[in-house]
Amino acid sequence: MGLILFHVSRPCTSSPAVMLYLVRTSILASATRNLIVMIGGPNYKLPLGRIDSLVSQATSVEGKLARVNDTKIPKSRLQRPRNVCISWSGHNIGFVHCKEFANRIFAKPDPTMNPKLVAIDSEGSFLDVITPGTFDNMLFKNLMNGLGVLGSVQLLLSDPRTRPFVEKYAKDNLAFSADFARAMEKLNVYKVKVDNQGEVRRRCDAPNTSRK
Repeated sequence: MGLILFHVSRPCTSSPAVMLYLVRTSILASATRNLIVMIGGPNYKLPLGRIDSLVSQATSVEGKLARVNDTKIPKSRLQRPRNVCISWSGHNIGFVHCKEFANRIFAKPDPTMNPKLVAIDSEGSFLDVITPGTFDNMLFKNLMNGLGVLGSVQLLLSDPRTRPFVEKYAKDNLAFSADFARAMEKLNVYKVKVDNQGEVRRRCDAPNTSRK
């Protein structure tokens, strides 16, 4: 993924006709879907060609994404508890540094955490400590056993509104895969920009207007 990001961030010197096929969002969405499939996850339909936004600011994301040390799930997200579980299931792949869960293992260990995780003595951990290289429902099984590395993800089990979905997906990988694929298909057509609402960026890391 890092290599892909490097290449799509390089300036595009091709003609406008060629640039139409180099939309950043389509490249990243395709890379994400293909990686998920490569490591055992579900395949899903992916419409291509959506254009990039005209604005890109980190401050616009603040408050809209979960923090690793959240102590409760915001009410606004719990209107659709199934979606919360599905969106956070992306944490079954990846690596996290110790500082992101240190508050759960040092001083007074988090009582919801499995003692095996409390005993971690390293600079970090895979988010899925059992099958780190496979996209499956193991994350939900881990939560049932106190093996959720991030406190914010372990909340999915402790909150009564999301717990039924954790239990369901822990038992049924096919149900999880189907719901995940359906959610990704919906996400990829959410708030699609048309006409002058967006652009095909020459570089993925900034709108074209900032490079004039």
